[in-house]
Amino acid sequence: MKKSLKWIIAGGAVGVLALASFGFWARGGSEGPMSLSVGTCETDTEIPAKTRALYDAAATHFIEAMMKSDIAGAYATFSTRAKSSMSPEKFAQNMAPIGAVLSSMKPPQVAHSYYLTTAAIGDADKIVPCTIVAAGLTATPDGSVFVAEKPIPEQAHILVTAALGDDALTFVLWVVTEDGAQHIEAMNISQTTMAGKSANDLLTMARTEKSKDHGFNAAILYAGAGQLAYRSPTFRLGISTVIQDELKTLKLPPELQGKPPFAWEFQGDHFNVLAVGTLGIDGKLGLGIRQQLSPFPGDDNEADARNRLLIRRLIAAYPDVAAQFRSIAVEIVDETGERGFRTIYDPEKAPALTP
Repeated sequence: MKKSLKWIIAGGAVGVLALASFGFWARGGSEGPMSLSVGTCETDTEIPAKTRALYDAAATHFIEAMMKSDIAGAYATFSTRAKSSMSPEKFAQNMAPIGAVLSSMKPPQVAHSYYLTTAAIGDADKIVPCTIVAAGLTATPDGSVFVAEKPIPEQAHILVTAALGDDALTFVLWVVTEDGAQHIEAMNISQTTMAGKSANDLLTMARTEKSKDHGFNAAILYAGAGQLAYRSPTFRLGISTVIQDELKTLKLPPELQGKPPFAWEFQGDHFNVLAVGTLGIDGKLGLGIRQQLSPFPGDDNEADARNRLLIRRLIAAYPDVAAQFRSIAVEIVDETGERGFRTIYDPEKAPALTP
């Protein structure tokens, strides 16, 4: 049997099958909802050049250390609060699963910098609205971001992008000043394009499918857009709220209601679906499904037949699925998730799906 892939259940109705979002966040201060701040936020070229260079350099130095597997060097850049929240051993343990991904990235580039200044009133973290680009407007969701702010005089959030194959990864680093130097307060890595498509692209596709009453496709695409729009608990794109609000108004098909695992039934056949969502397959935007079966099929042929049965039944129930997604990947796993077999179906290359 082929080894099982690690696919991610994003929660809610649909799980996006993508690179796991990974990060750490310093704990402390207010653990409740953060309030809106009257602090100021400057973006990119609005930031004094020397100041921006300091914060950008701290962010890129941290990422370069991680790419070189210099765990000690990366940890040394942590802020006091970050170090109190995570030991060097725990950081190394958390970094281990993504080491190969980081070493495979192309050189990272700073995409945007957001510099915050505050009077440091109170002791709770707050939320500051920023324009997504210099001299931009916050009037529309596409033009705004919302970032966390500590009650200290200055700090910054730095977005760094790096290519990984056909897709892009985005690092969000919260950088604070301590003792005259810049330190990493929080970090998150997430996949921000899939098969060359961004969150905005998937949102546009979701709206089109919704207008056609293709509820299954629309739900999958909205969830995919939400996953690609995610940056971190301390940095939120304005478009994220739009995606969540529109998904809430969508009438979900029975197969996607509730939370995973889903109990699908088509034509008397039952399927235990652990996750379903968008997936990049050979540079194409595809549909990924992970199902569980116990006892597990006896051989590859039997496992493949079970995967193909699910694909046939799904397309019969929702013909628009094959029209929207360039490939459909179904993986069947046992109850442990360690044993699995994956079947990939391309509607364009094999329109007549056979057992």
